[in-house]
Amino acid sequence: MLDQIAEALGVATALLKQGDGVEVSSAESTASLAEASALLQAFIRIEDPEVRRSLLAQARDAAPRG
Repeated sequence: MLDQIAEALGVATALLKQGDGVEVSSAESTASLAEASALLQAFIRIEDPEVRRSLLAQARDAAPRG
């Protein structure tokens, strides 16, 4: 699965694996790519589409607009 995601994103699979230490900086905070990968992996395991939609909406609402 990670190989397919990495291919779709045009990045190496290693960048999506937990504990890689790569960080993506923003103006207000720093989120590691490992955190993003863990979040994506957990999201994919959610079987209920309504729960996925709700969580995605919460994430979008929490993100800074820009």
